[in-house]
Amino acid sequence: MAYDDRGGAAAARLWWLLRYFGHAEVALLDGGIAQWIAEGRPLTQDLPRVAPSVFVPRPRSEMLVDKTSVNQL
Repeated sequence: MAYDDRGGAAAARLWWLLRYFGHAEVALLDGGIAQWIAEGRPLTQDLPRVAPSVFVPRPRSEMLVDKTSVNQL
């Protein structure tokens, strides 16, 4: 889950980069942390226990466009 407290741009960038490099299981917190709090949803400062693993990036070139492609839109 990705979120930020700056309007969502940083979280959206992280989401895109993770997807680009092949990490399919990533999500954005719709409405950001401010909406989460406003809805009275739970928060914690506890850190989850996550088993170490190795992530091998696999860039997805189909997610990129070049200047020529953008200019043709």
